Amino acid sequence: MDQELLSNYYIIVTKIDPAGKYINLAIGKKSDEFKITDGDTNVLGYAKAVVDDSTAFAARECRLENAEMTIAKDGKGQVGSSNNWIKYTDKNEIDIVANKKKSTASGSTIKGNKSPWKDFLQTDAEVTVSVAGGTCEALSLDVIDDTAVTSADKSGYNLVAFGGDMANALSADAVTSGLSSAPWASLAPGVGTIEVIPDAFASGKYLVIAAGSERTGTQAAADTMAAMV
Repeated sequence: MDQELLSNYYIIVTKIDPAGKYINLAIGKKSDEFKITDGDTNVLGYAKAVVDDSTAFAARECRLENAEMTIAKDGKGQVGSSNNWIKYTDKNEIDIVANKKKSTASGSTIKGNKSPWKDFLQTDAEVTVSVAGGTCEALSLDVIDDTAVTSADKSGYNLVAFGGDMANALSADAVTSGLSSAPWASLAPGVGTIEVIPDAFASGKYLVIAAGSERTGTQAAADTMAAMV
């Protein structure tokens, strides 16, 4: 073995497997060496060190632990300073979830192609959307048929349409007017989009369209809208 390597690093054999014809080595730089004992606090950014001196399988195991925390049922707690959170559900289940903040411009289509979260989301991931900045107002819960929407409604209210241009007259009007460009027809079954259109039919008035390429996609978008409000 290279003598220069030996002079600068500690090399420790951690496992020898004659049958598999391999060994595991742990290598540590001597200049970075420091001693850890059981109960040490603030070790490499962790709350404490735990050194297991028992004769069990984990003998001589060293663990670095975050500070203890209490999580109420249906609550969550952050794991150190990471993006990971521990959720304790109302069904007495423990879930480990990732929480990462991303932002997108006003008027963008949310989750149409997983933008702007595509760098870390998987297809079965859950997205929670919140609004930061701007003005938030309570939503009107009046429900009317799409064909009953009047010009006064368009100019006087923020509107939410469920269903794309083939199923909803208001959505079709938005497409014809060039206001909407959501790719409903290209979406896979069960996938929906929520499109936010500012200054849609009148200045200062929003149109939100929740839709998919078919019924289940529109239902998914509608369920997400309901969860958000």
